[in-house]
Amino acid sequence: MKQEKQVWEKSRLELFRELGCQESGLTQADAESRLAKYGANELRAGKQKSVLQIFLGQFADFLVLILILAAVISACMGDVESMIVILAVITMNAILQKYGGAERGDLLITCATIAQSFMLVVTMPLGGITSGTQAVLAYNFGAGKTDRVKNAQKYIFSLAAAYTALLFVLARTIGGLFVRLFTADPVVAAEALRAIRIFTLAIIPLAFQYEIVDGFTGLGQVQVALPLSFFRKGAYFVSLFLLPAVFGAEAAFYAEPVSDILGPIASLIVYLTSMKKVLAKAGAN
Repeated sequence: MKQEKQVWEKSRLELFRELGCQESGLTQADAESRLAKYGANELRAGKQKSVLQIFLGQFADFLVLILILAAVISACMGDVESMIVILAVITMNAILQKYGGAERGDLLITCATIAQSFMLVVTMPLGGITSGTQAVLAYNFGAGKTDRVKNAQKYIFSLAAAYTALLFVLARTIGGLFVRLFTADPVVAAEALRAIRIFTLAIIPLAFQYEIVDGFTGLGQVQVALPLSFFRKGAYFVSLFLLPAVFGAEAAFYAEPVSDILGPIASLIVYLTSMKKVLAKAGAN
């Protein structure tokens, strides 16, 4: 029994005959008839998931469940800051999957993870500088030595700004070395390096945010410090939802510098308008 030819084995004339067409193409009438019979040559788009559906869908991932557990433990221990950071990571992943699609979204999530790791190199020592000096501010404030409080804050501002300026430069000069700790893929490495440079666009103003918030905390002004901290986090989440919806998935990376600009601006305004009154009370006592 003669075996039927495969498509690639058939001649051009055989294919024209089987498909009912000719070398010059289809007539307008044939094209319209086939379009009506078979439909357009395109794939039907499936129903897209919302950001909330993608966010909730992450709960099926074991690693995400561990992160959620860590967030709950942090909240129970009063570490609201860590809880918000963990939720920010999960939300960022959901946003990138939503607007980046399956393949592109996974790449962007990898890049975001590397960039967030670099940000830890920035924020953990920065937090150590600003929160570690709270005792110095608290002691002098309690003793009514307002001049020492002012001088200490100037020194802390300078130290924090110098550190973030150094990391800003390193992100743009040897950031590639940091990326290589996570991946050797040149495509992922290039995207991750770009993400790091976006994430660190406004880390120098972030130094002032940290010192102002931790400074107010050290002076016993928690009622001022907490709203300033939450304002920056709120700016981050608002930007994280709005920017990708308007400019695409990669715009989610700009949520970090946007919040690192808006947060310090708000903190600086509050600092300039209220610090004199706070120190005046210490001097009066």
